[in-house]
Amino acid sequence: MHSVNIGIQSEKLENLRVAVAKDSAMWETLDVCLKVIDVQSLDHLVPRLAQLVRSGVGLNT
Repeated sequence: MHSVNIGIQSEKLENLRVAVAKDSAMWETLDVCLKVIDVQSLDHLVPRLAQLVRSGVGLNT
Protein backbone atom coordinates (compact mmCIF):
# COMPACT_ATOMS: atom_id res chain seq x y z
CA MET A 1 0.00 0.00 0.00
CA HIS A 2 1.10 3.58 -0.62
CA SER A 3 1.06 4.43 3.08
CA VAL A 4 4.04 2.13 3.59
CA ASN A 5 5.95 4.09 0.96
CA ILE A 6 5.52 7.34 2.89
CA GLY A 7 6.02 5.80 6.31
CA ILE A 8 2.59 6.12 7.94
CA GLN A 9 0.02 3.57 9.01
CA SER A 10 -2.77 2.72 6.57
CA GLU A 11 -5.44 3.66 9.12
CA LYS A 12 -3.93 7.10 9.66
CA LEU A 13 -3.75 7.68 5.91
CA GLU A 14 -7.40 6.66 5.52
CA ASN A 15 -8.46 8.97 8.36
CA LEU A 16 -6.59 11.83 6.70
CA ARG A 17 -8.21 11.08 3.35
CA VAL A 18 -11.69 11.10 4.90
CA ALA A 19 -10.97 14.34 6.79
CA VAL A 20 -9.87 16.06 3.57
CA ALA A 21 -12.94 14.78 1.70
CA LYS A 22 -15.27 16.01 4.46
CA ASP A 23 -13.78 19.49 4.13
CA SER A 24 -14.70 19.71 0.45
CA ALA A 25 -17.49 21.55 -1.32
CA MET A 26 -18.80 18.21 -2.57
CA TRP A 27 -19.20 16.91 0.99
CA GLU A 28 -20.99 20.11 2.04
CA THR A 29 -23.37 19.72 -0.90
CA LEU A 30 -24.10 16.10 0.02
CA ASP A 31 -24.74 17.14 3.61
CA VAL A 32 -27.28 19.76 2.50
CA CYS A 33 -28.97 17.24 0.20
CA LEU A 34 -29.27 14.68 2.98
CA LYS A 35 -31.05 17.24 5.15
CA VAL A 36 -33.74 18.01 2.56
CA ILE A 37 -34.23 14.73 0.69
CA ASP A 38 -37.25 12.53 1.31
CA VAL A 39 -38.09 8.95 0.36
CA GLN A 40 -40.31 9.92 -2.57
CA SER A 41 -37.66 12.02 -4.25
CA LEU A 42 -35.04 9.26 -3.92
CA ASP A 43 -36.71 7.33 -6.76
CA HIS A 44 -35.93 10.24 -9.09
CA LEU A 45 -32.63 11.28 -7.56
CA VAL A 46 -30.71 7.99 -7.40
CA PRO A 47 -30.68 7.20 -11.15
CA ARG A 48 -29.61 10.75 -11.96
CA LEU A 49 -26.84 10.71 -9.38
CA ALA A 50 -25.64 7.33 -10.63
CA GLN A 51 -25.42 8.71 -14.17
CA LEU A 52 -23.53 11.76 -12.93
CA VAL A 53 -21.02 9.61 -11.07
CA ARG A 54 -20.48 7.43 -14.15
CA SER A 55 -20.05 10.33 -16.56
CA GLY A 56 -18.79 13.14 -14.33
CA VAL A 57 -15.18 14.23 -14.34
CA GLY A 58 -13.41 15.00 -11.10
CA LEU A 59 -15.96 13.60 -8.69
CA ASN A 60 -14.60 11.68 -5.73
CA THR A 61 -15.80 8.13 -5.61
